[in-house]
Parts: sequence; structure tokens; C-alpha cells
Amino acid sequence: MSYKTQLYRLLEQASEAENSQDPQDHVSFDIPLLIRIFELIREDVKTDVDVHNIVERILSMKNEGVLTMDHYEKIAAANSNDSGQEPTETPTEVPELESLKKLAGI
Repeated sequence: MSYKTQLYRLLEQASEAENSQDPQDHVSFDIPLLIRIFELIREDVKTDVDVHNIVERILSMKNEGVLTMDHYEKIAAANSNDSGQEPTETPTEVPELESLKKLAGI
């Protein structure tokens, strides 16, 4: 087999692999929405869970074509805090955790 034939086959395989990617991994934004999502992440998102939730909401809209500012409210909805304050709910202590802390001298 010649070098050119091998190279052609490798290029063909690479092209097929690129075209067979999972379409869920591709989302299109217009630039204003992309900028606004960056701002949302920088200003409002505090945890990795929040980031993953945003990505899940974006992926749920991926079949709607190019996402625009019309989609922003749905993307950011669960991360907005209308009062502007941190949530006041505190995690409850787990009794087993307290006994483990005592054993560890914490």
C-alpha cells in the first residue's frame, strides 16, 4: 500500500470520526447570549452544581437551533436569587458526623 493511500485512508477515518460525534456535545449561541452566559457564570454562579445545572438547561434547548437572548431567562432562571441575598437555609447536622468529629478530635 502506498504512502498516499495510507494517508488518504487516515484522513477519511478522521473525517468519519469527526462527523460521528454525539450531537449533544454541540450547542450554538449567538454572541450576545454567549457574553451574557459568561457574565452569569462570573457574577452569580457559586458552585459546580450550578454550572452543571446551567449546562443541562442549555442542552435541553440544543435542538432549537442557535440559542439567543430569548433563551436566557430559561437558562439562568434557577440560578437567579430575587432577594439578592444568600439563601438562609443551613445544612442540618448528621448525628453520625458529630460522633466521627469527636472521635477525630475535631
